[in-house]
Amino acid sequence: SFTAYRTFSGPDGKKREVVAYVSVDQELAAPILERFSLRTGIRVLPVYDSEATKTAGLAMRILAERARPRADLFWASEPTRMARLAREGALAPYDSPEAEGLPAWARRPLWTAFSSRARVILVHKGEPFPLPTCLEDLAAPHWKNRVVIADPRFGTTSAQAAVLGEGGLELARKLRANGIRVCAGNAMVRERVERGEMAAGLTDSDDAQSALDRGMPVEVVRPKDALLIPHAVGLVAGGPHPEAGKLLLDFLVSAEVEKILEAPPARQAPLRGTSDRNAPDWDSLGATVESAAQAFYEALRP
Repeated sequence: SFTAYRTFSGPDGKKREVVAYVSVDQELAAPILERFSLRTGIRVLPVYDSEATKTAGLAMRILAERARPRADLFWASEPTRMARLAREGALAPYDSPEAEGLPAWARRPLWTAFSSRARVILVHKGEPFPLPTCLEDLAAPHWKNRVVIADPRFGTTSAQAAVLGEGGLELARKLRANGIRVCAGNAMVRERVERGEMAAGLTDSDDAQSALDRGMPVEVVRPKDALLIPHAVGLVAGGPHPEAGKLLLDFLVSAEVEKILEAPPARQAPLRGTSDRNAPDWDSLGATVESAAQAFYEALRP
């Protein structure tokens, strides 16, 4: 459990601040950041990403601010942009003592992964066809013009595009030929399937679980070999409050926060106790995510 129970003050006795750039949904992140502030006395100044430019927007902002960093920490909803920031020299090394128990692949020199969710298929109830079992099934004729996906240039959909790589472009072309629709984000995918505007959509398991928790007429399919996408957090090199940034990173990767994220409403899977096997090479994907996501997007466009 996170061990900082004291008020954390600077040499002048004033309470410290920490600036966090956050691409995780605000309704999920805000209570966790508030708990940290109550525990430590450190005021968190969060800057949230928009639904339409998840993760990518704030990553680009960090790169643009390298000459004079404004953020101390980046809490990302997926790791490819964090890996890119590491490759660009925009992150500071830190090995958090609170990361104990996370698998070795999750403890990178410049960033740490924790708590994951799966990429799933959300289906409106009452469809007369067999549920899809994999992404390829969504190219079947009976799904024509009835499937939606979030813009693959951003967020977890961009991470999925990066993992699929060249092999995913043929799938994207098949989905385009079948009339797939593209919308701004995963929450919008969920909403369109909930309302029955679309028969099926690709989204994250936490968005899908939200629909189930609210009794919406949907079913959730976890595809074979479903991609698991973790959160990622790293310190911004040259950030104005490095010590407070370290303490916030400690809190975010702690077992305490993984338990919070495992419970409703997030229902995300902890990484502690999981194997090192089958994790994507997120560091390498950080070098290709922009081009892979753009290529996937172009292959989807009519």
